[in-house]
Amino acid sequence: MFTRIGRSAAVVGKVAVVVAVVVMMGAAAPVAAAADSAESIYSRALGRERELKDDISGATLAQLRWVVRNYESVVRRFPKSGYCDNALWQGANVALLAFDRFEQAADRRTAVRLLTLLREGYPSSPLRGRAGEELASLNTVRAPSAASPSR
Repeated sequence: MFTRIGRSAAVVGKVAVVVAVVVMMGAAAPVAAAADSAESIYSRALGRERELKDDISGATLAQLRWVVRNYESVVRRFPKSGYCDNALWQGANVALLAFDRFEQAADRRTAVRLLTLLREGYPSSPLRGRAGEELASLNTVRAPSAASPSR
């Protein structure tokens, strides 16, 4: 009888270890998912944007576009997040910076697309009015001339 109790205790102990491992693995999944939250993606993009703006040698076009894509990913992955309007605003401004520095029409189009999405897709955003003003400005001040070819 003593050996049966000993074996049962050993089985229960092994089951407890397996259950503990499964529970810990399940707890790790939300941590990994939290690493890709709207806040974390936005914060990474904002940090990288600041680094690039502080860089004396100047950011490359690819680096600026990477930041814009990260801001866009916030909106694509978390369209109802409170970070979306800010991500659209920041992304549009980085795209305009890229356009000003490298004169690629695609960057201007990206800025217009992001500002339009902000204005039309987030009507309660406090940035909506500024997006409209920037769009109007783009139509007059920063319109690419027909004579200047894209690089």
